[in-house]
Amino acid sequence: MRIKTTITLGGLMIGMSVAALLAACSSHNNPLKTADSKAAGTFLVRASQAAEKQLHVFRAPGGYYYGECMRNAAKKPPCTKLYRAMVRYANTTTRFKGLTVSDLTDRSVFKSLRSDYQREQFNAV
Repeated sequence: MRIKTTITLGGLMIGMSVAALLAACSSHNNPLKTADSKAAGTFLVRASQAAEKQLHVFRAPGGYYYGECMRNAAKKPPCTKLYRAMVRYANTTTRFKGLTVSDLTDRSVFKSLRSDYQREQFNAV
C-alpha cells in the first residue's frame, strides 16, 4: 500500500511539474504591456516609420499608418502588411523582440498607449 501511494504521489508531482513547465513555455507577455508606456509609444512610432519605409509609403515624419490602421481609417497600405513589417522591426530590438501581430492589434493595448503614441508622433515633427 505504501509503495503504491508513493508511486501515485510521485507520478502526480511529475505531472504537475510538466504542466507548470508547459504553461511557462506557452505563456506570452505582450511586450507592449510590459514596457513602460512612453517606451512603447516611441517604439510604435519608430516601428510604423520603419514599416512605412519598407512598404514605400513613408512620408516624413511618418509613423502615422499604425494609428490609422488601428482606427480602421487606412485603406493603403494594407494593414496586415504594415503589422507584419512592424513585427520584423520589433525582432531587431531587444525590448520588443517576440512581439506578434496579435500584440500589435490588441485594441485595449492600443487604447492604453494612444496618448503616448500620439505624443511621440507630435515630437517627431
